[in-house]
Amino acid sequence: MAKGDHIFCHRLGYTHHGINAGDGTVIHYTGEPGQKANAVIQRTPLDQFTKGCMLQIQPYGSYDLPDVVIERAESRLGENQYHLVFNNCEHFAVWCKTGESRRRSRDGARQWTASSRALRPKGNGCGSFIGRVLTVGAGQTAVLDHAASQSMRVAQKRAAAAVPPK
Repeated sequence: MAKGDHIFCHRLGYTHHGINAGDGTVIHYTGEPGQKANAVIQRTPLDQFTKGCMLQIQPYGSYDLPDVVIERAESRLGENQYHLVFNNCEHFAVWCKTGESRRRSRDGARQWTASSRALRPKGNGCGSFIGRVLTVGAGQTAVLDHAASQSMRVAQKRAAAAVPPK
């Protein structure tokens, strides 16, 4: 593991991502699932980041130099703009590593590389995943896991009930 690596570990029900600062610390969004209202980008010790989980390195075909990656990560220390779908720990790590908030998947399509519970990257080699495809912007898609798909269906039903049919 090297300075500037995008690292992650699988926790119960989600994957947590951060940037290896090269000094025994990780820069990442803090906070646990369900407690993200106060999530903030912080530098924490590696063992606090992993919480006993096996650490993995996210592979990239192309990426920026480690000093650039760390500079980006440090520029956002203290940020508290966490959003499960649009600005989560994986978005942060991908942006630090590449300068983009999304990246190209193996099939070449531009897709959000979202994370944690609601979204999983398509074609990133993390295993097969079947879920609901969500268009989140011009030409950008993501795959929702079962829980997120179910929440979305409930919200759609509520919205449909609130609008009288034409």
